[in-house]
Amino acid sequence: MRQRQQHFACRRGLAPLELVLAIPILMFVLALSVIFGAVTCWKIRGEVVARDAIFSSRWPGNGGIAGKEWRVPLATRGVRGGPALTELDHPVFQNELIRGPLPNGIRVDDEMLDPKNHARIGVSHLRRDPPALGKIGPYQVDVEQPLLDGKWQFWQLGYGGNTSRRLRRLYDLLNVPGAQGQKAIYQQSAQQTQAIYMRPALFVLDRDDEFIAWYGWPAPDFHPRLPRFCSLDVQDVQQRYVERHIPRIDSIPRPSNPRYDPPGVPRRMTQSFLSMYRQQLRILENSPPPLSPAQQAQIAVLKQKIQILEDFLATLN
Repeated sequence: MRQRQQHFACRRGLAPLELVLAIPILMFVLALSVIFGAVTCWKIRGEVVARDAIFSSRWPGNGGIAGKEWRVPLATRGVRGGPALTELDHPVFQNELIRGPLPNGIRVDDEMLDPKNHARIGVSHLRRDPPALGKIGPYQVDVEQPLLDGKWQFWQLGYGGNTSRRLRRLYDLLNVPGAQGQKAIYQQSAQQTQAIYMRPALFVLDRDDEFIAWYGWPAPDFHPRLPRFCSLDVQDVQQRYVERHIPRIDSIPRPSNPRYDPPGVPRRMTQSFLSMYRQQLRILENSPPPLSPAQQAQIAVLKQKIQILEDFLATLN
């Protein structure tokens, strides 16, 4: 018992010394914990900013950061495209139908369905001083968030709509060596169609000067619309579509279907012009007197046009 008391008496006064020696170590560990927590916090916020940057740039967004709570000080937000993602090197994306080559010299646009063209990365950069132990220097956080944004929608592929034909852009069918004769026939037909369409006598069908001057652009389009179909059977197309399309032009019922009586181009155009002329005549007749000689002459011309169109419409009816 006496020996133990002598042993404790020898260590009397060492505890405060040990505490003084341990305090710097404890404070250093505490400072490291604070720094680690701050870096972790800003790392998470940087990931949020990078993810928000890439998602806010997707359609229909305008590239802005949604909300204010994630605006990180000194952080730059941007998007860069075309990263090298090894995850996309999959055999399914190397199929010859979308990457080529195909037999008979058919060339394939291998860039159209390449997923790497729509792979983007949201970037967040942050550089800050630590909340403690400032002498160790600032820390830096760089975050990248990849996003495969290619859903091959029509606007991403350069098409005008979902009903646009995909084959014409994916495959160079008009330059196949065995189809040069058909290509020449197609180009000749296209040129003839364009030449006919640009005749001034046909402007009344969709760009009439009188309609544009009175109602503004665009003018009424009187072209009869053919319903969409997909068929290689010439007889089926003739019976189901062509024979029903011709009455849309001349409004004359065919013996194959005498009950089918659409308005037709002549009747539609006559009714549209009659409506415009009657509106112009009504405005002139309701003008405050006295009418000028030019207005009286214009009223006479409008009445003559209306009478001609009414007589013509009677023959159609």
